[in-house]
Amino acid sequence: MIDSCDIAAGEPDTDANGIPDVCEAVDFIRGNANNDANVDLGDGILVLGYLFSGSAIPCLDAADCDDNGQIDITDAIYLFTYQFAGGIPPQAPFPNCGEDPTDGDPLDCQITACP
Repeated sequence: MIDSCDIAAGEPDTDANGIPDVCEAVDFIRGNANNDANVDLGDGILVLGYLFSGSAIPCLDAADCDDNGQIDITDAIYLFTYQFAGGIPPQAPFPNCGEDPTDGDPLDCQITACP
């Protein structure tokens, strides 16, 4: 099966690894919705702002705390429960930068705090 990365002829490849830049995975920290390199109260508040008032999130994958491929109220609850009630931590990549282990969801990252 051919996908857009197979046919991305002419796309930039700044690291010359043979994979067009638009197709490369971006490292991020799940739960770090506000992209400040810390998972804290501000991230959950930003997820709520995104859902209810249209706030921008630079890395949508980071806001998907339960890694179900969508951002909804459960992501904010998941994050608050982790931070304040001893809930389970966000799904990988967490607590360090890494690639999304689940490929194929519609969420992506434009900007991350990861090197």
